Amino acid sequence: MQVFTLPEPHPVEKNLADLLSRGRPGVAEWNRFPSGEHFVHVNLSSSRVCVIGRTAPPGDNFFQTALLCDTLRRNGAAEIILALPYFAYARQDRQHLTGDPLTAGTVSTMLAAVGVKRIVTVEIHSSKALEASPVPIESVTMLAEMAAVLRPKLHLAPFTVVGPDHASRTRAEGLAALLGGAPIAWVEKKRTRFKGVTAHGRSGELAGTTAVFIDDVLDTGGTVAAAVAILKKENFKEFHLAVTHPLFSKGAVPLLRKLGFSSIVVGNTIPLSADAGRLPNITIIDAAPRLAEAIL
Repeated sequence: MQVFTLPEPHPVEKNLADLLSRGRPGVAEWNRFPSGEHFVHVNLSSSRVCVIGRTAPPGDNFFQTALLCDTLRRNGAAEIILALPYFAYARQDRQHLTGDPLTAGTVSTMLAAVGVKRIVTVEIHSSKALEASPVPIESVTMLAEMAAVLRPKLHLAPFTVVGPDHASRTRAEGLAALLGGAPIAWVEKKRTRFKGVTAHGRSGELAGTTAVFIDDVLDTGGTVAAAVAILKKENFKEFHLAVTHPLFSKGAVPLLRKLGFSSIVVGNTIPLSADAGRLPNITIIDAAPRLAEAIL
């Protein structure tokens, strides 16, 4: 199996390419015309390939991923496995109003059209995104690695694992089991059409005054900030945060500093800005081994 990456691979992409290719990835020569159009030339020697793609930030990253897959298909690749550390647009997994898109399905349909036969990703946002895809998608989890980092920090006092919304309840149950069966709770919230979160209560059980928040994506930080505010009213004093995909859009890093988490655990599925990398007590987990295990 040959392994191909986009130009200037991110750390998780390089690590994954090394694991899959034993340090000898396939050669893709990338160029750009003065007009800005992309060009890629591949040296293909196998009918089975793995493309390590990228969808964030949206735009050129997704186009280059599709272009590379299509070029390999046109030059003889019969089986294309696409590794996406982060599956962008997976949160657009339902049509709320007539006339809305189903963008999670659009992305997978486009990838199927350029020859992708299988997609392997990390913690896709919801099962609905899987159902909308014409291509089989396997979503791996990093909960075990997160639990290993968090466990030594939590052994002295009772704690509660908290999902910052109802959709994260299953993820919270998984982490709680790995941490010895801690109680779980989740925040009831309402999101506006494009941005903004209103939290209006919580459900589940509470224990101690320490909370471990678990979520797949942290974008602006509004959801977790609302959850912290609710638990502070319940006399919680200490907070930890585990996030698979640290999008950390504008304003998120200052907000996380203000919230004062005792520890933050994130995946490397999206590169952190220099400012985010300086957050106190942050630990970054490599997603490459889990992806490699699923692909192989």
